[in-house]
Order: sequence, then structure tokens, then C-alpha cells
Amino acid sequence: MGEKEKSEESQTQERDASAVAPSPTAKRPLTQALCQPRSIFDWLALGVAWWGPSGLSPIAPGTVGSLFTLPLVWVLYHQSFMTYWLSTLGITAVGFLVSQRAAEILQDKDPSSVVIDEVAGVLIACGFLLQLEPLWILPAWVLFRVLDITKWGWIDRVQYWKPPALGIMADDILAGLIAGVVTLSAASLS
Repeated sequence: MGEKEKSEESQTQERDASAVAPSPTAKRPLTQALCQPRSIFDWLALGVAWWGPSGLSPIAPGTVGSLFTLPLVWVLYHQSFMTYWLSTLGITAVGFLVSQRAAEILQDKDPSSVVIDEVAGVLIACGFLLQLEPLWILPAWVLFRVLDITKWGWIDRVQYWKPPALGIMADDILAGLIAGVVTLSAASLS
């Protein structure tokens, strides 16, 4: 075999190997990713990052996770201001930890199954409305989802911050802040 034929054969083998092996940034099926957790703490991190089963929804896991947050919002809405915000800050802090671990386990810098960021964003958006009637939760939730899905302006930019946990959480925190302020402003005009 000549030098040229060996070169062509090695290029063909490389091309075939790359067609089979996914790139490190490619989205992997969840079943394949589930082989990575090494301890009960990894499974716990995934469970919290997924907000229970909501992150495993095959359709719109972010929206499902946001919906699964509403019962918690309702319970906290009827507590003191301090309880609401301490719970929100605690969940947000835990969100940074578990989203980082989930990104490492799933080998994806922003796994769609991680919805703890949506939980934090919804809690932040609704936290601005504590002095208002609970009916304002719905427009805040809708605006949060619109901002989170469309990734308008800075919301898009911050999702690329590193490490992964910062990017995962930052866009939803910012979307929650904007949704809360805009909804509060709209309520004050009505």
C-alpha cells in the first residue's frame, strides 16, 4: 500500500470514528447520561437539579419545572417576607451547587433536564409581588417564561458565563428579576 492510500485509509477511519463517537458538547440521551452518577450524592444532586421528575419531561422541561414550582410559590406566598426570601436564596444557592454537579455528571454545560434554575427564577419573579394579590403570580410566571425562552438581551449573554453553574443559573435569575420588576410596575399602574 502506498503512502497516499494509507493516508486516505486513516482519514476514512477517523471520519468513521467521529461519526460514531459523540462530540463532548453534543446532547446525549438521558439514558446514556444516567450511567455517570457515582454516589448517592450524585443522584441527590440530579434529583434536586431536575426538581423531582419535572426536569425529565420529554417536552419543555423548563416550562414543566416552572409549573412544578407554583405550589411552592403558593405556600411561601402565605408566609412572612423573610421566610419567602430566605427560602428563595437557599434554593438559589443550592441551585448553583447541584447544577454544577449535574453539568459534570451529564457532561453537558447546560443540560435541559436541569430546571432548578427555573425554580429560582420563578421564586425571584414572584417574590417582588408579595404585597399584591396572588393573582399577579400568573403574569409574572408568564413573563418569566417568555424572557427565559426568548433569552432577550443580557439574559442571552449571561447564559454563557463560566463555570457552568453560573451560566445555568444567571440567565434565569436575571429573567426572574426583570419579570418581577415589570410585573410589579404593571400592577402599580392598575
